[in-house]
Amino acid sequence: MTCLIDTNVALRWVQRHAPEHPQAVEAIRHLLSIGVEGVMTSQNLAEFWSVATRPLEANGLNWSVDRAQQAISDLESLFAVLHESERVYQEWKRLVHLYHVGGRQVYDARLAAFVCAYGIDWLLTFNVEDFRRYTEIQVVHPREAVQQIRFGI
Repeated sequence: MTCLIDTNVALRWVQRHAPEHPQAVEAIRHLLSIGVEGVMTSQNLAEFWSVATRPLEANGLNWSVDRAQQAISDLESLFAVLHESERVYQEWKRLVHLYHVGGRQVYDARLAAFVCAYGIDWLLTFNVEDFRRYTEIQVVHPREAVQQIRFGI
């Protein structure tokens, strides 16, 4: 079983003072403890870097490049990193056309395309509503991950 870890979950996992930090930590620990393979995409890591190095006043973490690099290395050591393939690209084109996706939502469509193309079982995200339209994938909120993934719901 595999689970794509969305950028917002990875960010809350490293932000010890974020209200969602405990949910992110518990969900990731649970997944790993039951043998679910956590994966991220190159897109997730680029998004993570963007937020990590962005100033606080621009809703970022204001981290140095070195600190962001260390966090990326930590994520890469914990999760397999998936890269875009022709199959992902074709799936993305199918999804954006089928669901009439535009604007910034095209990035979520890319993650949905990764899930479809790689046959990933779940997408773990705090933004469940952003992915509801994609009936091809199963989306799980971290607070529900322990229950849903344990019982395969």
